[in-house]
Formats: sequence, structure tokens, C-alpha cells
Amino acid sequence: MIRHAAFLLSFIVIFTTCQASDWPTARGDARSSGVAPGKISDSPEVRWTYAGEKDAFEATPVIADGVVYLGSLYGNFYALELKTGKVLWKFYVKLGFSAPAAVSGGRVFVGDGGGFFHALDAKTGEELWNKDVIGTMNAAPGFYEDRVLFTVESGELFCLDVKTGKEIWKYESTDQLHCGVTLLADTILLGSCDRSLQVVDAKTGELLKRLDVDAQTGATVAVNEAGCAFLGTMGSEVLGFSPEYEILWRYMPEDRRGEFRSNAAATKERVFIGGRNRCLTCLDAKTGEELWTFPTRRGIDTSPVVIGDRVLFHAMEGKIFLLDAADGKEVWSYETGGSLMASPAVADGAFITATGQGEVLCFE
Repeated sequence: MIRHAAFLLSFIVIFTTCQASDWPTARGDARSSGVAPGKISDSPEVRWTYAGEKDAFEATPVIADGVVYLGSLYGNFYALELKTGKVLWKFYVKLGFSAPAAVSGGRVFVGDGGGFFHALDAKTGEELWNKDVIGTMNAAPGFYEDRVLFTVESGELFCLDVKTGKEIWKYESTDQLHCGVTLLADTILLGSCDRSLQVVDAKTGELLKRLDVDAQTGATVAVNEAGCAFLGTMGSEVLGFSPEYEILWRYMPEDRRGEFRSNAAATKERVFIGGRNRCLTCLDAKTGEELWTFPTRRGIDTSPVVIGDRVLFHAMEGKIFLLDAADGKEVWSYETGGSLMASPAVADGAFITATGQGEVLCFE
């Protein structure tokens, strides 16, 4: 059970929430909670579809100020009007985008496949600066004060000034980092391929704590409103951590198969996570007890989103599901006809889905 001792002052959780009209980072907020404000329809319909000339989407879209931002594997980075799907501007690089973007202060930040991290003007797409990090980026950036933070697959975590791109500090893990940045007050949480949860000081880049999780991890850490963290591993386990970063519980499916590569969505009471065991699983956030599972035809590498009393997620077979969060019963589903490697983005009563066949769909 979760310990009820008072939080240490240095671990007080400062929550950063997004407005119902925004989804500015790939997991919605600084805690990477995967919880969206507002509600969506129980029977969503396609509002618009955008299909580029030659595109494939793997990166999760982000939404800010009525604009959808996402990059394609073929090098196009788009700003689309949320209401209509109209292209507002495009930015192009040769080696494409597999990493989600993030939006803050009128700027869009995104890493490309050629090793460059870009800052773009959110209204015009003009490049304001770029940073050559000589490495692949496939995870979402985050923000701390006037700094932007992002991981590089080779194991670096960079902290740059948002206005100039000047490097403030760089942290080096002992193995690869595939995760996005999760922030709690002045600390950064990272899941590393060196089989650990790492806690890094956001001001200095100093490693504060390293906690062994017994398996490689590729997922972003999710934190709920109680300050508890959750992380799935490639060893087929999901772990729950206290606000002091102690392991509270471990969950493994009965058949002990299927890696967890997707990010969890975490409310105060429940944790939702998809796995290669071909299930979306709901766990009790305090105990790790399995509450229900929802089977899919193929595995789930994308990450679920909680909206009110509903859970939205993409399955590898190209199907979108909306479930009742209480019991896992299917409320609605939609066959896209294409692969789904990007997770949904939710804002203003709508959600955005991007497919491997180069389509962007807006449902409302």
C-alpha cells in the first residue's frame, strides 16, 4: 500500500495541467500523465482528414491554440488548423521526424532523424534556431522554467535555453534513452535501457537517484495527481513508485509474456497501459491489482489517453478503441485501414489520429 507519510519538501509535486483546448506535449502535461481535460463524444465522427502527397506518421501529434503540429517520416513537419485540417505551414528536413513535438511560449520544438533539434515559430514555421546533437531523437521534449529538455537515443539528456538554444547542461545515462521527459517540481524522471528509473536535478543535470527496475525500459514515466510514478518494462512488468521513488508494487500478466513499450496513463485511482501481450490493462494505482483487461488482435505499442470516464487508445491492427474506464467495456471503435504507431492527441472535444499510411484524422 502507498505510504501516508508527509512528502519531503524537495519532492512536493507541482502540477502542470493543460487547458481543455490544448495538448501541448505528447502525454498532455509535465507529468506525462496521459490524462486529458474535458470530454469527448461516445460516438465520435470524422470531422476532417488530411492526406499529404507522400507521408507516414509515427510521431504523436500535439495541439496548442487551435493548431495541430506533427512531423512525418518523409521529412514534412505540419501545422494544421484544428477546426478544418487546413495546412497553415510546412517545415521540411531530409531525414524526417519520428519524435513528437512540444509547444511552449509561441514556439514549437522537435527533434529530427538527422540529429538536429529545432525551435520553430508556432505561427509561421520560421526556424528560430537549431542544435546539432549528433543522435537520433524519437521521444517528446519537456519544459522547465525557460528551458527545453529532450533525450537522445544514445543516452544524453539535453537542457537548452528556449530562446537561444544555448546548452545549459547535458546529462549522460549509461545506456540508451527512448523515453520522453517527465517533470516533478525540480526533478526529471527517466526510464533507461540500463534497467533503471533515474531521477535527475532539473536545475543542474545532476543524478539524484538511480533505482533498479530489473529490465530495460523504453517508455516515458507517467505520474498521477498523487505524485506516484508508473513505468512498464521490456521484462513484461509494470512498476508503481511512491512519491519518494520507492517501489510500491510490481505487476506481471499471468502468462508472463509481452513487453510493455507504451507509456501508461495514470489517474489517482487507476493506471492504464497497453502491451505486446495484446491487451490494454487497467491496474489499481495503489496496489497494482489487475482490475480488467481488454484484448486486441495485435499488440499495443501506442499509449492510451484518459478523458473523463473513458479511455482512448490505438491498437497495432489499425483500430481505434474507446472504452469505459470503470469496467473496460467497449463504447466505440473505428477501423482506420492503416497502421497506428502514433498515440492520440485530445483537445477541445476532439481527438487527432495519425496513421502510417500518411493520413491525419480529426474526430469529434
